[in-house]
Amino acid sequence: MYLDQESGLALPDGTMLAPVGRRIGAWFLAIPLAIVTLGIGYIIWGLIIWGNGQTPALQVLGMRCWRPETNRVPGFWYMALREIVGRFVEGILGIFTEAASFIMMCTGRERKAIHDWIAGPGRAARPGQGPRPLTMPRLQPETPDEQPGHRGPPAEAGAQPRQPAAPGELISA
Repeated sequence: MYLDQESGLALPDGTMLAPVGRRIGAWFLAIPLAIVTLGIGYIIWGLIIWGNGQTPALQVLGMRCWRPETNRVPGFWYMALREIVGRFVEGILGIFTEAASFIMMCTGRERKAIHDWIAGPGRAARPGQGPRPLTMPRLQPETPDEQPGHRGPPAEAGAQPRQPAAPGELISA
């Protein structure tokens, strides 16, 4: 665990709080996913993955919710509260509460929307190896030590070896 300086949250090693751009992407990705799956597919998909602390949009973007007070991914019922009751409350006044929720998510220190506040202190985290900014992946590795799964010493003398995230680590937020 490490303390994220920007948000003040304790996050698991190998993850970081999802950037605002990724949260916005998940916010808007839910709409076409619901349309493409005809709504019912989106609901069934959600019911299947809520136990992993994800929604369909979070899963597509490789994020998960995280509960710092329990130091674990939220379970099915927490996610049900977040997605059913929280989204209902967000939609009560239509565009006004949706806009307020969006602004809270974009400007708040913890990047939480109304549905996150309704269900408690859950946050989305993204994959990574510690608190680093999101970078665009290269198409071809430049050196052999950049090959996926490589655990040997790096090409630079004195640098720390690169360790890929282990399977089962929290990899998303």
